[in-house]
Amino acid sequence: MHRTDHGVEFDRLLKRRDHDQRPDVEVKRSIPARIRKTHRVVLAIDDSPGVIGLWRSQHMPVVVVPGWDDEVALP
Repeated sequence: MHRTDHGVEFDRLLKRRDHDQRPDVEVKRSIPARIRKTHRVVLAIDDSPGVIGLWRSQHMPVVVVPGWDDEVALP
């Protein structure tokens, strides 16, 4: 399922490099700093409880995508 299939517009999609086996939280930790160099970050959308916690620790509003059973990082 692709984001454009549901009318979600975006300027750029940041993804991990091929063969990058680091945990998702580690991969995504530096993304906001890179984006903030040229854009204002207003929202994060994620389904991973660990990454949701990361975004919140960086004071970013988060839309939680359903699907995980781990309630630790969820609202």
